Amino acid sequence: MSKKLQFLSFNLLPRKTKIKFFLKGEDTTLILLYFVVLAIIGGVYYFQSSLNTQLQTKINSVENEINKYTQVKQKALELERNIATIGRVEASIVKLEEESTSLRWLFLELQRVTPSGVSFSSVKVDRGDKSISLQVEARNINLSTEFLARLRKSKFISRLDIRSISIDVNTGRITFPISLTFKEGV
Repeated sequence: MSKKLQFLSFNLLPRKTKIKFFLKGEDTTLILLYFVVLAIIGGVYYFQSSLNTQLQTKINSVENEINKYTQVKQKALELERNIATIGRVEASIVKLEEESTSLRWLFLELQRVTPSGVSFSSVKVDRGDKSISLQVEARNINLSTEFLARLRKSKFISRLDIRSISIDVNTGRITFPISLTFKEGV
């Protein structure tokens, strides 16, 4: 084509159906409104996304704090259990010390009141009742009565029970079982 013909254009359509290259005012308003709505939706989406990100960060932070608190609480409970165990052990030690002191004083008292010629063939200690059972052997009746009189006068013994007395007629030896209950706080 020639240069002259390039700039020429012919419209073979009737004037009413001519293609319109210019937009009317209503169309422009609709297009602008469409872009404004898209911009608002995009802004709301961006704002909501950033808000969600911030909230998720805070939630993660709180969950970490809760986990730390839970670990500290578990350690505290474990320490409380250990302290309770230590308390029970200390109480047992104190009780054993008290019982051993009581038994020591009782045996020292038995040693003090037992005359020569009196012996024990068996000793049974009941810590719960704070009592002691003895199988006593004496050379004669005088030694056994002296021993029993001394036991009754003792400030450490609260109760004395004699079950039965047996005498060997050939040797004159006396055997009898006794049960002693010692006083509290001794």
